[in-house]
Amino acid sequence: MLSLELTESAKKDLKSITRYTKREWGKEQAVAYKAMLDKQFDLLRQNPRMGHQKSEVREGILCVAARQHLIFYQLEDTTIYVLRILHSSMDYARQLQ
Repeated sequence: MLSLELTESAKKDLKSITRYTKREWGKEQAVAYKAMLDKQFDLLRQNPRMGHQKSEVREGILCVAARQHLIFYQLEDTTIYVLRILHSSMDYARQLQ
C-alpha cells in the first residue's frame, strides 16, 4: 500500500474544515466529518488511481469527491501527495495555481 502525505496547504485546509464544521454543527459532527475524510484517505491508499484526472488544472493531478469536498492529489513513486482539500463550490483551478 502506498504512503499518503498531506502538503502544508492540505493540512491547513483540513484544520479549516474541522474548525468550520465544529463552529457550525458542533464537535460531534466535526469529528465525524474528519473521520470520513480519513476513511477517504485510506481508500486512496488502497486504490490510488480512483480519482479523475484534472489535466485542465495541471498535468498529473487527480481528484476524488468526499461529500462536500474535493481531494486533489498527485502520485509519485510510492507516495500519494494530497495537495488540497477544497469545498466543491470553490474555484479549484484558481486555488491550485
